Amino acid sequence: MKKFTKICFAMASMLVTNAAFADELCLIGTWTTAEETATPLEQADSAQNGGLVQTASEQADSAQYYGLVQTVAIVSGSVSIEFAQDGTVRITYDDYTAALTSAVNGRNRTVRSVYSGTAEGNFMAQGNKLALGRFPEVSFEALMGLPDGTFVSAESGTKQPPHEKSNYVFECEGSDLLLTADVHRFFLNAKYRGRFTRSN
Repeated sequence: MKKFTKICFAMASMLVTNAAFADELCLIGTWTTAEETATPLEQADSAQNGGLVQTASEQADSAQYYGLVQTVAIVSGSVSIEFAQDGTVRITYDDYTAALTSAVNGRNRTVRSVYSGTAEGNFMAQGNKLALGRFPEVSFEALMGLPDGTFVSAESGTKQPPHEKSNYVFECEGSDLLLTADVHRFFLNAKYRGRFTRSN
């Protein structure tokens, strides 16, 4: 009887462990963006919620080129994220374009940040928490908006991927993956929300 009890307890422990790990296993596979938003946060709100707060020097550096960023909108392109069981992750950007609207000398200006290329790194997941580490740089181009509505290239080269170095809360809902986080991205403290659909 004692042996039977021990076997039942061991099986119950395995079921609990596997149930907890199932939340993390749902990440495994390839996901493609369906919708992303970045809503501005006040500096104090971002700090309180564990987000990254821009330092004075960072604000000065970004303001010199971008101005004071007020809104961010993902306007075109896509990003796919592939999670592997060994803890590696591959992020691929296909002309992924974010439009940054900022105030410069009292006037609004829009700069489009365009990312392309593939970067590989590592991830950690536990429960509903997902952490992405640092990734190699990908191709980048900044397009400056002109008063007539056209855009011209203002900067090109490579930059760190915008989705790196972030701590997300994730949720798998059928074929959808939801990611939320307080982040500092595109020179903006923001409440990020992304919905991705499973590709395989």
